[in-house]
Amino acid sequence: MKNILVCGRAGVGKDTFAGRVCKWYGYTSFAFADGIYAIAKEYFGMGKKNRKLLQLIGEKLREIDPYVWINYTFNNVKALGLPAVISDCRKIEEYERGVQEGFVPVKIVCDKEIAIERIVKRDGHCDVGLLDAPVETGADSLNIYTIVNNGTLEEFEKEIDRFVELYCYC
Repeated sequence: MKNILVCGRAGVGKDTFAGRVCKWYGYTSFAFADGIYAIAKEYFGMGKKNRKLLQLIGEKLREIDPYVWINYTFNNVKALGLPAVISDCRKIEEYERGVQEGFVPVKIVCDKEIAIERIVKRDGHCDVGLLDAPVETGADSLNIYTIVNNGTLEEFEKEIDRFVELYCYC
């Protein structure tokens, strides 16, 4: 099985994609934000998701080392040696490294209104201004296999299965 790199903005269904391939195809899920979440919880006491805090931690540590989260994530993937899905590619540098490492990229998109509804349902609120922050839009220009997730969960799951069957078996 080939590793998968899931690209897209908040609320498009990246975690749903990762959850499906983990449950049905035996993948292990990783995220570039895993280390960021660990810092937010350990040092800032984050309970409920605080998107602004997460973005600040990520960006500030990238000022010290632009590849800190990329290296952290790929080191963790390599250490386990399992089929991996990275569920939160949003930056060109993340995409380039993933492709370099042999990951198959997929971009998920949906209408902004649908993304907002999903985020509110998941998080209880949505700071609409953060949806257009540079950290969210880095993968927008990628010309890769794209799944439009404006429909039902069942429709999305069929598209996920189609992608895996077409691109992830050696």
